[in-house]
Amino acid sequence: GTDQDGVLLYTNTGSADAPAFTLAEDVFGLSDLRRVTPALADLDADSDLDLVIGSLTGGLQYFENQTVPANTEVIDSPLPQAAIHNYPNPFAEKTTITFDAPAGEAVRILLFDAIGRLVYTVHEGTGTGSRQVLALDMTDQTSGVYFLQLVVGIEKAPQIVRPIIVQP
Repeated sequence: GTDQDGVLLYTNTGSADAPAFTLAEDVFGLSDLRRVTPALADLDADSDLDLVIGSLTGGLQYFENQTVPANTEVIDSPLPQAAIHNYPNPFAEKTTITFDAPAGEAVRILLFDAIGRLVYTVHEGTGTGSRQVLALDMTDQTSGVYFLQLVVGIEKAPQIVRPIIVQP
């Protein structure tokens, strides 16, 4: 958001083929937010993007996307089962990441900062079909909110994003 306008929300009142964007009514109070950075991520692992807004002073607001898209596709084959967790969370310097990914599937775990910038690739390998464990050392990072993203298989497949909190 800018100093003057805050965060503005536009909705597509047209179609996917012929979009027409209209300024939406500010039901969430977003227009009052100044000097902030919005980021979109699937934080609740439901395959739609949720909104996180970080402020210059360190504040963070989360808005869960609870809508169901009208053009939802039905997938005949089940998606590979995958999961990622870390403990402890919050943590000071180090945390343990556990993840499950189907055997033979390409696996990447990426670390993003609160505004969506890639910090680094935590892990790149192949799923084993069973629980895998690795350590994450964050001593070289500043305190704050970060996001682990588990990417399994092809790039356009649904991805799991898990927030993690690094405390001083």
